[in-house]
Amino acid sequence: MRLGLLSLADFLKQKQMVTLLCTDSRVTMGVMNAGSSRSFALMSELLRRKSICLSLRVTLRAEHVPSALIFWADRLPRASDSTDWTLWRSTFLKLDAHNRPYTVDVLATA
Repeated sequence: MRLGLLSLADFLKQKQMVTLLCTDSRVTMGVMNAGSSRSFALMSELLRRKSICLSLRVTLRAEHVPSALIFWADRLPRASDSTDWTLWRSTFLKLDAHNRPYTVDVLATA
């Protein structure tokens, strides 16, 4: 969530907006809307997200959507993506040695 917000920062700064997060997890919905969790790691991430939202003037709101209505979303991470490419490690290391500094797409897969 935090990285997605950062990647859209230029767009989101243009005006104050409410962004809706649809989730099939009532726990996720509760944590997002309350901005609170018993987990130290999650609380740390929530505070980082809150700081970004304040600076971008974005309000996040989570809403529960039954799993049956978003079955395709569950399938996406499990599907094989023929458009997802990767470099051999040796090729990456050669490019890396010659092209520093560089930027990384925050939403790229590993």
